[in-house]
Amino acid sequence: VPPEARWLDAVDAVKSFLTLMENSFQKERVSLSTYNELPFLDSPLSDRYDSMRYAMQFRSMAYLGGATNVGDGIQTGHLSLSDSFRARPWATRVMILLTDGIHNTGTDPIEAAKRAAKENITIYTITFSNEADQARMREVAKIGAG
Repeated sequence: VPPEARWLDAVDAVKSFLTLMENSFQKERVSLSTYNELPFLDSPLSDRYDSMRYAMQFRSMAYLGGATNVGDGIQTGHLSLSDSFRARPWATRVMILLTDGIHNTGTDPIEAAKRAAKENITIYTITFSNEADQARMREVAKIGAG
């Protein structure tokens, strides 16, 4: 990973989030999806947080950079949160979207957010770039009630 890559900010944010989850008195299920030109489901819903740390390490070692396909990233997270085998039907479903905020390929993030919101998935957005399309990311969060 290049030393100035925004990916490193995302890695730190995921590590901090997983530490918070480990310190919670409840065992929450978390999944991890990453994306560049293509989306990847790196870790399906699980309470084994080390699998997400490993996935982030793997993505860092095989860093590709490239385009930012926010919409397909949202769709992949949506599919993971809707996994009837792993998801608890009574659980609140929340997506935390980490991005450089510069969607430039693939599915429109607004449309992907609308589909997720129809299934009561709350979406929060966090951007790692001064160049981020803040208006679009705010709209994604607004659609997802985040």
